[in-house]
Amino acid sequence: MNQLLQTIAEHAKGNPTGIAVQTKHSLTTYFEFYQLINDLANQLKQQNIKLLALKADNCLGWLVVDLACQKSDICLLPIPSFFSKQLTEFVLETSTADAIVSDTHISELQEVSDLELIDNLHIFKLENLDQNDALIPSHTSKITFTSGSTGTPKGVCLSIEQMLAVAKSVAEVLPSEQIFKHLCILPLAILLENVAGVYTSLLIGARVILLPMTNVGFTGSSQFSPKVLVEILHQYQPNSHILLPQLLASLLQLEDVSFPTSLKFIAVGGGKVAPSQIKNARELGLPVYEGYGLSESASVVCLNTKETQKIATVGQFLPHISAYIAEDGELIIKGKTFLGYLNDPASWDNQDLATGDLVEQDSDGYISISGRKKNLIISSFGRNISPEWIESAFHQIHGINQTIVFGDAQPNCVALITLHPGVNLKQLDIDISVINEQLPDYAQIKAWSILPKSLTHDDGFLTANGRPKRDFITRHFDKEIKTLYQ
Repeated sequence: MNQLLQTIAEHAKGNPTGIAVQTKHSLTTYFEFYQLINDLANQLKQQNIKLLALKADNCLGWLVVDLACQKSDICLLPIPSFFSKQLTEFVLETSTADAIVSDTHISELQEVSDLELIDNLHIFKLENLDQNDALIPSHTSKITFTSGSTGTPKGVCLSIEQMLAVAKSVAEVLPSEQIFKHLCILPLAILLENVAGVYTSLLIGARVILLPMTNVGFTGSSQFSPKVLVEILHQYQPNSHILLPQLLASLLQLEDVSFPTSLKFIAVGGGKVAPSQIKNARELGLPVYEGYGLSESASVVCLNTKETQKIATVGQFLPHISAYIAEDGELIIKGKTFLGYLNDPASWDNQDLATGDLVEQDSDGYISISGRKKNLIISSFGRNISPEWIESAFHQIHGINQTIVFGDAQPNCVALITLHPGVNLKQLDIDISVINEQLPDYAQIKAWSILPKSLTHDDGFLTANGRPKRDFITRHFDKEIKTLYQ
């Protein structure tokens, strides 16, 4: 039994009435939670399942399936509920999963009727038409698919030891005496929430609050209502939660809003955050701390905390991380942080992970992310420019929702912008001029175009965690970009 399950068992014995999971309609104690895990694990052992897919909204049943798979040595493949039908089919075919747990009925599949699941979840058998099993590294406990910025998503294979190394490190650096309730805002299928949010909370005996994604403000994968989230924060009074940069930006656009004083730690990761946004958030009562990670490192690599923090950085390396910076500035993480990629045996023996991120480290050990190595813009004057740096600066402007910067092989940079409703365009021009004055001349945005609607994951413009798919955006808006250079 792994350390997470062992810890839950200890909580169930030592604090049986302590609440492990709170949902909209129920409170589940650690004793009851452990019983649910054991019961399902015993049932799963009777089935001939080696790889189980899971596609469902956030709920208690999702967590029970996750942990029951660990107890019964079944590899779990979480699929975000916002994945398209085409992408879901690709993931299932690539992985040759034996069955799928879903919160919707799949009429074309045979349901396994002798398995009892909670929260209206159903399990369906899948047929492997190719009769060839996927190639999976030994000891794989979970496969998470990266919805990369280009090309076909890869299946990242992780052991439970690799995931728990992250969860234990996060627990070690957090002010655990202040974290009693964690609210899940991101889908559980997102590794950051699953590992750094849930596993860390369970290790320290905290309460995990699980609500359907619509209840915390989401519609689909990209539409988000910050007002709904603020209401939920006041209602449930959590001490911690995790945000993506775009969600933080949406919260900061609200006017005349207050946040509950229960909040002690809000982690922000998944993209670059402007220092002014961190400062603004804290002035509003949001204890925001920026971090950095990637799927291949089982989520978190660096994190600012209350005790060790520096704005404009992503914090220091977590205790279990060993890394160095290559001559070209790329961050290299030492050691086997993941087992390898699905169906790619050549990746299984790699010992060091080239992250593709350009970073700097100061004398105190704090890491600053410059941008993605492959996103680097080289102007026609030979200047190396990180688009994320400029985009982060523009996100300080009130009313701007998204900024995508272009300029490779061009004399200057231009941008496509999306706006929040009700923006005064004259004021926007003034604000852009102010930001441009703060940037060196080669990084200033000389022309921009306002798009009629936001770029979304559903439309193919963003990855699952909100990063722009730059190649696709460039191709799709080729005419608009060329017009900006005329």
